[in-house]
Amino acid sequence: MSTPGSDHGHPDAPGDVSPAPASPPTPVAAGVELHYRCALPAEASTVADLVNSAYRGALARLGWTTEADLLDGQRTDADEVGGLIGREGVCFLLAEDEWGVVGSVLLQRGSDGQAQLGMFVVQPGWQGLGIGKRLMEAAERLVREAWGCDRLSLTVISRRRELIAFYERRGYRSTGEVMPFPASPRGGVPRVAGLALLRMEKRWPA
Repeated sequence: MSTPGSDHGHPDAPGDVSPAPASPPTPVAAGVELHYRCALPAEASTVADLVNSAYRGALARLGWTTEADLLDGQRTDADEVGGLIGREGVCFLLAEDEWGVVGSVLLQRGSDGQAQLGMFVVQPGWQGLGIGKRLMEAAERLVREAWGCDRLSLTVISRRRELIAFYERRGYRSTGEVMPFPASPRGGVPRVAGLALLRMEKRWPA
């Protein structure tokens, strides 16, 4: 499978994941190049740690994507990530710069021209630098150019208005589908009642 390897679309060879520092060195050069690749099975534990750091716990509060006020427990674990990496049509797309891995996103290819996006994270101390926007663009290139999909969907907690607005600015729209939050020890236990997931989707012309 060909994957977009950098902000300019050149593929990179896989390598061992190396997490970036908790916060960027100062100053961070504007427009620093990011490289993208799919995670390897041996990297499942590090990817899971990155995802959990952005969604749960004290470190997550450094960024604006935290769910720590809404959910207790972890977001995922190495067993779940490893099982997903091993499947056909699945890519945990990693964003790396010269300091290491700064973000990741789970992409899953469907059989009907649709792909699913999930576990979209940027390391908390690196948020607010435009990395999320660039990682999203790389993910969209992969599902369109490598997988031939014409739409990409995701779910977001309905109370996350700032995250919904982020996706709306990038062309995602609500499908009107709302689902109860699937509470579980692996994926999170609600701290507040009535949590729901809103499905959003972006389509491209055929």
